[in-house]
Amino acid sequence: MKKEKKTFAKIRRHHKRYHRLRAVSRGMCRVGHWLRWLRYLNPFHYLTRIDRYLIKKFIGTYIYSIILIISISIVFDINENLAKFTTNHAPLKAIVFDYYANFVPYFANLFSPLFVFIAVIFFTSKLAGNSEIIAMLASGLSFKRLMRPYFRKI
Repeated sequence: MKKEKKTFAKIRRHHKRYHRLRAVSRGMCRVGHWLRWLRYLNPFHYLTRIDRYLIKKFIGTYIYSIILIISISIVFDINENLAKFTTNHAPLKAIVFDYYANFVPYFANLFSPLFVFIAVIFFTSKLAGNSEIIAMLASGLSFKRLMRPYFRKI
């Protein structure tokens, strides 16, 4: 008889825990239901999978070209201005944080159209080299559609 009471008390304890967890999960579902509109704030929600893929490839190539060209221009600028830096006894902190912290965004902004052009050429040649454009066109995607992003209507 005593053993049965223990098992009944255990079952009752677990039953109470189960109902508490169910209440919490029901509350979380309600919160999730109320915050359902947040998914529409994600800009990638409106793009198709192929558009997301193309945009990621383009952005990666764009950033790679910016880093490549800016690093080359920094090396040439250091080589050109090294005599000025040493004759004026400029501290390294001032050179890096004052001069080049303004140099990089200025030249990135100045050469941004060139970077876009270079990134498009590299990006499309890489897609064509991997025969991805042929696969996209063979799947029924028109050439016009390939050139512009498509936003889904929700």
